[in-house]
Amino acid sequence: MKRQNKVFLNIGLNNNDKNIEQIVSSLKQNNLFVKAGYKAKSSYKGINENTLVMFINTSLKLSKIIQVIENLCLVCNQESIATRINKNEFIIYNPTFTGEKIKFNSKYFKTV
Repeated sequence: MKRQNKVFLNIGLNNNDKNIEQIVSSLKQNNLFVKAGYKAKSSYKGINENTLVMFINTSLKLSKIIQVIENLCLVCNQESIATRINKNEFIIYNPTFTGEKIKFNSKYFKTV
């Protein structure tokens, strides 16, 4: 039996070039099928933002999941996407990002 990785994503929507359906479709094209999700109100450093919270169950390897999420950052014009894969927590950055990187903070992370 293949290992199943539980993936949770928090994707900011304020500066996002894509709508929710386009984001889900992009993930699906990369064999990441959204099992559950919702739009939430979030804030970070005093800035309010709508956030897409998603749960994905996949047999893809960790390295492939990270690669897909890096690409999703590019597609959605995002600096980063907060991600939890199994018990591992990441801020996955757009490969072209050159600013100061932040650490994952579970205080702000939402799950399904």
